[in-house]
Amino acid sequence: MLEQVVCNELEQVFGDMVYPITGGKLPCITYKAAPVSCGTLNESQIEIRVISKNYDEALEIAEKVKEIFSADSNKDFKSNGSIVFRGALSGGGILFNDEYGAYENTLFFILKWRKKDVKR
Repeated sequence: MLEQVVCNELEQVFGDMVYPITGGKLPCITYKAAPVSCGTLNESQIEIRVISKNYDEALEIAEKVKEIFSADSNKDFKSNGSIVFRGALSGGGILFNDEYGAYENTLFFILKWRKKDVKR
């Protein structure tokens, strides 16, 4: 459920560069989610990897990803389909991945989310 929201948010900006778990044609963006806590208000850790042969391009794409998932403390939850969410960057870094022969910029976000029809 949350994975589809993450995919939708990324595809709205990056189109067909987005893949679950493993990448494709470079540059690309991969994503995966893991639950942290469940309840009326859920928390999940989202891992997003920006993979590019160009270091500057990997940084530039990562900045756009941060704009999607990092909430300003004054903003309300974002809405996508039946889910509302807000996120915060919780870590990451860039390295050269020999497997791809490209730079891999990893971003970790904590997303707080709930279904729209559930009251807090």
